[in-house]
Amino acid sequence: MSRIFRDAVLDLSEHHGFARPLVNSGRLSVPSVYDGSRLNSADQLPGGPARTRPGAPCPDVPLDAGYLLAQLGGGFTLLSINAEVPLEAIARRDPVAAAVARALHDDHARTRANAIRARLAGRSDDAAVDHLESMLCDDRPEHRRSALWVAERLVVRRVAPRVQSLATREADPIVRRRAARCAARLSSPVAAGG
Repeated sequence: MSRIFRDAVLDLSEHHGFARPLVNSGRLSVPSVYDGSRLNSADQLPGGPARTRPGAPCPDVPLDAGYLLAQLGGGFTLLSINAEVPLEAIARRDPVAAAVARALHDDHARTRANAIRARLAGRSDDAAVDHLESMLCDDRPEHRRSALWVAERLVVRRVAPRVQSLATREADPIVRRRAARCAARLSSPVAAGG
């Protein structure tokens, strides 16, 4: 039906001036689907929606803070919903992103903290904040200290309740002092960030 209206508007606008304002190339255009392209693999979701198959444009949906497409950015994006993205899929497209993803699970506290910091730098990333929360709950004091460093530097307010708990209940005095300093920064209205 939309194709009929589109064609009618285009035919009318060719000969009648009143129809020209109705032409909206953004609304009348249809994105290309790259079925059969060597860049796409077969859809690994049996019976999945054809609208979101590999090579199809991503549909835009409203989110709490804007729209999905505005959040994805301009580069290659692998969007996964309720599923882990295999690191080898990321590595083929973006080796740096793959290295950061691997580092999120590293056993070394600073490596793990720097990976979280890289994921959070300049943007909101719920999965990275979840990793930060996990580090703040880690049994190892050096992981809690490193996580506090990230939370304080980037002013990650979502972890403030856990930081406050560390500031009052932590057994390790170094972690407790760093948590108190971090809690003060996260509660400060002057501190930038989110």
